[in-house]
Amino acid sequence: MATSSPTAASTAGSTDSILRSARAASAVPRAAALANVGWMTFVWATRIRNAAGDADATSSAKAGAYALSATMLVGAAAIAASTLRRPTPLAATAVLRGVTALHAGVWVVRGAQIATGEHSGAFIAVHEGLAAVSVGLAAWAWIGSRPASVKVGGVTSGATKV
Repeated sequence: MATSSPTAASTAGSTDSILRSARAASAVPRAAALANVGWMTFVWATRIRNAAGDADATSSAKAGAYALSATMLVGAAAIAASTLRRPTPLAATAVLRGVTALHAGVWVVRGAQIATGEHSGAFIAVHEGLAAVSVGLAAWAWIGSRPASVKVGGVTSGATKV
């Protein structure tokens, strides 16, 4: 006759509780990841369209615009794949954090170049707005994917919420 020990029952209850908490916590990073994917796709697809239609841009300027845009679009696709396929929480977090840090870094640099360059006020305002949204979304992804403490059987360990 099999008997269930109180320890086994409490461990099963703890595991269920942890899984429910992990699922609830993953809603924010998933939303942040997909918001970053959508935003990055919009921004960089638009940049490609604008570069293609710019008759005054040199071929090297267009090549630079295409290369940066392609890099960011590949990054957005990597975030989407790692978020939707869920390879491992650590891998998904690494992709999300790496790509969003790169994206925010590009906008910090470009935002400063645009703000101090010879551009119209409207151009500066639009691009600083793009920069602010990009950095804000990256921050949301980073904050949402930070490690959380999980207590299992009296032992606290870090677990990533992605």
